[in-house]
Amino acid sequence: MSVSSTGSRGRAFGSQMYCTSGAEDLDSGYRNPRVLQYQRKEKSLPTRRNYSVIHQIDTEPTHPETVTPETPLETLNLNWRERDLPEHLRTKHVHRLHPYLGKFIPQLVEVFLRKFFRAGQTVMDPFCGSGTTLVQANEMGIHAVGYDVSAFNVLLCRAKTTRYNLDLMEKEVLDALEKVRRRTCSQDPVQLSLLMEQQDIIYDTDGLSSSEYLQKWYAPQALRELLTYRDIVKQGDYEYKDLLYVILSRSARSARLTTHYDLDFPKEPVTAPYWCHKHRRVCEPTLEAFK
Repeated sequence: MSVSSTGSRGRAFGSQMYCTSGAEDLDSGYRNPRVLQYQRKEKSLPTRRNYSVIHQIDTEPTHPETVTPETPLETLNLNWRERDLPEHLRTKHVHRLHPYLGKFIPQLVEVFLRKFFRAGQTVMDPFCGSGTTLVQANEMGIHAVGYDVSAFNVLLCRAKTTRYNLDLMEKEVLDALEKVRRRTCSQDPVQLSLLMEQQDIIYDTDGLSSSEYLQKWYAPQALRELLTYRDIVKQGDYEYKDLLYVILSRSARSARLTTHYDLDFPKEPVTAPYWCHKHRRVCEPTLEAFK
């Protein structure tokens, strides 16, 4: 795993990585494979000026907690490998709350926050995505402001950075789940609708149960449970609705009729048992979301 970047003009020489400034072009000799091979072998540096060291490849990867404002940039080695940062560290605390494609790991953010910011200062992330920068800033006592064009990303960031009363949060989550359990016990849609109305919850207020897409990708019971949960949260008086909606999103992602190993880009629904490459056994399609 590598998370370092050298820009469009980066080149490797010997044991170091260099990049040119935007106004510089590489000497024509560097386009010659023989010349490049010779220079790498001799570890010679290019004669052009304005080259800067990005990191030392032959040094140990940087430990984020050791970085200070005085740490020279040229000493940073951000080429972390799996053994340097196993998954449980890359997805620590709320970073694992919801899958998000393309996010960078929190340790990368931590390095630059420690280098360029102090507690009490403010960092702004204009494309905050899943909120990695905002979370790490909060963790370090740095104020953070984030913007994103995606409404879901903003909701996810709020859920990750809100201050929680943990007892109240747990109570609300369990309350919503218990209501789902009670109100989806009937397999008869007519009885279910009557039950919901009797308990002041109108089932499927937007008529999503008739959606062709949802009927294609979700088993009937799973869809019923997801829509019931959504309406309970929507109409309920909950303090932490953002978090409850994130739980709904993650549940909806996992409850689709797809294989366990292809949750990111499923192509067609799976309705029969299949060999699961993730669990290395035969698995069944997901028929219920509540489990």
